[in-house]
Amino acid sequence: MSARAGSDYSLSLEKPDAPLLEGCVSVDSMGVDPRVHVTDAVEIESADVNIVLPPSFTVVVVLEGPLDATLDDIALRSSATHGPQGHFWYHRRPTRLHRRLSSGTRVRKVNVSIPPSAVADMLRLEEDTGPPGFLEDDSLVVQNWTPSRRAIRLAEGIIEAANERPALYRLSMGISALTLLHDALSQFVVTRRPLSDVAVGSRDAARAYRVRNYLLANLRNDIELARIARDTGMSVSTLQRVFKRTFGRTVFEFVRERRLELARISLRCGEVTVGEAAYLAGYNSASNFSTAFRQAFGYPPSHCVDEIII
Repeated sequence: MSARAGSDYSLSLEKPDAPLLEGCVSVDSMGVDPRVHVTDAVEIESADVNIVLPPSFTVVVVLEGPLDATLDDIALRSSATHGPQGHFWYHRRPTRLHRRLSSGTRVRKVNVSIPPSAVADMLRLEEDTGPPGFLEDDSLVVQNWTPSRRAIRLAEGIIEAANERPALYRLSMGISALTLLHDALSQFVVTRRPLSDVAVGSRDAARAYRVRNYLLANLRNDIELARIARDTGMSVSTLQRVFKRTFGRTVFEFVRERRLELARISLRCGEVTVGEAAYLAGYNSASNFSTAFRQAFGYPPSHCVDEIII
């Protein structure tokens, strides 16, 4: 740590045997230089755009207009007609992007990209935290994600900064871009418990991650094992077995934890009240929600209301 803080480090203690500090001391380099692509324009002429993208993890927030694109052979189409849309793609090899421009269409969107190697560094992964499942995939991964109100505000701020170029433009845009990346990644991070002694085969792990991604995309819906098993192509017993062996908890334990985490993020962003957060997490009783929240995070949900998130 001292080597990262500076050079010629020394420490002189008045009481050599006495504790010096109590708490957390950390010196770290983010090692992340995000690439930000802003579009706030009207497409005057129809055209086809082709470009080969370097390996990256890219988060997209579409604030206005359609997105009609193809990444290699994967179609990426959406429209912000009914509200902002979020997407991300992850690829370790160069990937060809084809995008269709349509005459007279206004598009407002923000793309934020970082190299694949920077994803884990940005998350500052701890030993008890599992990486997002898509990091295990060598092929191109394209998924939707739901931008929070904060993510939408960040995207709007990035566009405003790009248009006006205020003082400290690069600094403000960098902070907003990294926070936007964090918001997207936080929906896919898994906090895992110790696994069993039995090794999980690659086929079982792939099936377990398929279930996990399905759960993350349907957290606000009713969770029925039979439906999940049918939609992910396995039996209920196989689903329960591979999921528990891979992640160290049952499907319903995982869903309960992720819903609590979503409630915590929403509270910290000032998007919901404690009562609304309880409903979001699937609790009919605010007191039961508060108890579960305190057990999960070590403090009551009311503490989130007082936090300031940049």
